[in-house]
Amino acid sequence: MKKIVLMVALSSALAGCASNVQVLDTSAAEDFSAVTIEQISQLKSQNVALPANLEFVINDQSPQLQQDSLTTNVASFSVPGNRGALKFEITSVATQTVYSPNVAIYSSTGELLFNYDADEFKYEYAKLIYPDRLEGEFIFSPPAGQEQLQVLIYTTAKDLAETTELLHPAKAFARSTGKVEPEIPNPIAAHTDTGEFKIEITSQLGVTQPVEENVVRADQAGDSTTYYHSAIRQAVADNNMPKALALLEEAQELGVKDAKKVYIEALEAR
Repeated sequence: MKKIVLMVALSSALAGCASNVQVLDTSAAEDFSAVTIEQISQLKSQNVALPANLEFVINDQSPQLQQDSLTTNVASFSVPGNRGALKFEITSVATQTVYSPNVAIYSSTGELLFNYDADEFKYEYAKLIYPDRLEGEFIFSPPAGQEQLQVLIYTTAKDLAETTELLHPAKAFARSTGKVEPEIPNPIAAHTDTGEFKIEITSQLGVTQPVEENVVRADQAGDSTTYYHSAIRQAVADNNMPKALALLEEAQELGVKDAKKVYIEALEAR
């Protein structure tokens, strides 16, 4: 069976509020053969309701795309095209290898409407519960009259010839604790046509941006400082490092004074 396996157990920390986690079944007939770009509409694409939080893998059992002399594993699914602008947040998980993705959006008749190139994806090193990964984010406004859109995740010969340098875990830990990074080589992830993905898709209809974000008012600053300093110390004392690092990151975003200093002192006092 050619399918994208959707892992339903999506961590709330990664997904935020749960929103329509769906199993994507892109099974093809047993005699299914690789399609070309001109035959994209022949790929079976299950409809995805919005908003959507998806996790899936692309592997050797997935549908395949023929590009010149190259055949690669791909993923395909459909989303509504009449819900206004759509925001896509795409994560490709990196281990020893990583799938360097391109994202193409087609009309229901197979017309290419938009392409988000692999070069637009940025590497983010492992932090807290987040693994090493390539991340891409864009907003696409469908043309009028589009009821359904087909989304294709694919890679190219150019992408497969490249690699991604990952940050060594020891260096990542040093950064999080304010210490000097060790002089050791970083691991290199080869690009392949198999990988693990997380995708969030939301309609921008009715979305408004907050006037202020992550701002601590003057009358709250004292209470916030006391709270975060105490909470960070307690988390370190409890050896709950993920919580301590999360509190540190949040405190720094809010501009809490001396949060990093408190964190380091708590580590040294253990």
